[in-house]
Amino acid sequence: MDKTNIAFCFDENLWMQVSVAITSLLYHSKGKCSYHIYCIIPMAINQFMREEIENIAKERDSDSTLIFLEANHDFD
Repeated sequence: MDKTNIAFCFDENLWMQVSVAITSLLYHSKGKCSYHIYCIIPMAINQFMREEIENIAKERDSDSTLIFLEANHDFD
């Protein structure tokens, strides 16, 4: 089964909302499809926030992958 690519761009102000979106996405697609979930984040995002999102993904769907990409000035 091919994985679908999904990207979220956020900072420390929206990490909870992204967590909810990822939780819902993985909950409702369990056993149907898997994802490559790209999280494009600022370099200074809190490690706790990153780990919380990683834990959500691992608990909900071990077949999906979570990839963090640090945004740089290419997005300015």
